[in-house]
Formats: sequence, C-alpha cells, structure tokens
Amino acid sequence: MRITIFFVALAAMLVDFFLARSSSSMYFNVGFLIIIFLSAHRRYNDAIFMSITYGFFLDFLSPITPFGTFIIAHFVIYLILRYATAIFSNVSNVALLAVIFLSSVSYILVLSIFEYIGINIFTQFSADFISLFSASLAFKSAILSCVFVLCFIVFARFSANMFGKLFFIK
Repeated sequence: MRITIFFVALAAMLVDFFLARSSSSMYFNVGFLIIIFLSAHRRYNDAIFMSITYGFFLDFLSPITPFGTFIIAHFVIYLILRYATAIFSNVSNVALLAVIFLSSVSYILVLSIFEYIGINIFTQFSADFISLFSASLAFKSAILSCVFVLCFIVFARFSANMFGKLFFIK
C-alpha cells in the first residue's frame, strides 16, 4: 500500500506543480485533497505517509526554500486534519463543501507562511511577506483554487454516481 501512496503523491505533485505553472495566479492542491480523503476515512498511517511524501516532493522542486520546509508544513497540516476528522463525519454535504473550501484557503495561507519563514530565516534572500503573499493575488488564487477543488469534487461525485448507475445493478 505504501508504494501506491508514493505514486499517488508523485502524481499529485506533478499535477499541482505543472498545472500551477500554467497560471501565475492559481494554486492547485490535489495532494491536500488526497490527505483530506485519507484522514476522512481514518487511514491515518497512509495520510501521514502521503503528507510527508508530498512535502518531500514539493521540497525537491522548490530551490529557494530550505529543504524540509514543505515537509514540516504538510506534517502540521496532517496534525490539524488528524484532529478535525470529527468535522468530516458529522456534517451534511453542503457543510462539508464549505469545510473543504475553508480548509483549502487555510492550506494556501499555511504554505505561504511557511515559505516566508523558510526564506527569511534560513537563506540569504529576504522575502517581503506582502510581495510573497500579496492580498489581491492570494485572495484571487485562493478563490480560484477552491472553485477548482469544488468543481473537481462535484465532478468526481457525479462521475461516480454515473459509473455506479451504468455498471452496477441496485
């Protein structure tokens, strides 16, 4: 199972990295969705392995931040999600979409803060927090990313229902 999680983390990192490079104002967080999914289904060992592996891949591709910044950030995000699984199990579908939307916005904020801290403390570069995480760019990218995530979730749910209706008899 670990090798499957490894390749899922690699595929999520490739999707996030290359799709985000196609647009300067969007973050894609497919890896975060997979961590949410694993935590919601109480597969905590797989979720921690996914978060650390995904953070490792992001560290590998980010030359300006010190190595380990994204591993620590994703471990902190895993810890937050680990204790928030009660939210996932006791809410309606509409509230769950709102929770995922707010989680995606906070995920982007946490990554930006860790990137700012990593650049300013451990490198000779000085990153201005306002330029790194400007209000208009951050708000626009968070909203666009979360809309993309919600569309992905709705599409996945719709396609799963259609697949079930086409191939399985109830």
